[in-house]
Amino acid sequence: LNNNSDYINQVNKLETKVDLKFVEYDKNFTKIFKVLDSSPKSIKQGVFVQGQIFDAYTKFQELL
Repeated sequence: LNNNSDYINQVNKLETKVDLKFVEYDKNFTKIFKVLDSSPKSIKQGVFVQGQIFDAYTKFQELL
């Protein structure tokens, strides 16, 4: 019975860590969605994805 209680405590600690990570991820996604929903002129930094050169040209044109 004592061995099982140790496992239950370890699982509870792991669940707490995972829950905290999900809260952190939710906050980060909220920030991302706010930036994406804002108008393009209010975005100070463009979002670049590797291999998508069109985004880089668009951002360069905005700077000029």
